[in-house]
Amino acid sequence: MFNLENWTDIDGAQHYIGRALGIIKEEDSFSKDVKWVYWGNNDIGTMLWFFLEYMVEVGYLLKNEEDQFKLNPNFDLSSYATNRRGILNFDVDKESGVTTFHIPIQK
Repeated sequence: MFNLENWTDIDGAQHYIGRALGIIKEEDSFSKDVKWVYWGNNDIGTMLWFFLEYMVEVGYLLKNEEDQFKLNPNFDLSSYATNRRGILNFDVDKESGVTTFHIPIQK
């Protein structure tokens, strides 16, 4: 359905990442079951958006002026510098068990 080989709208890119992470089930219909995740104000949609933005920051994805995403054909993991700290940090509230992710995005 969606892939990131070509320019993909943000909701399609979020859907692709959600499926890859196992958050969205393969049998879930984009328009009937889960579109609300990408179009609404909720934690899952926000998290998927942050993942996309961070993948742009590290150079794995490209983003155009229309907020579409695609794989960067020039991304080379072997030449990626890993001298950064705190790529993905998280806190777990011991009482509630809630995990809060912190993804630093620098503008």
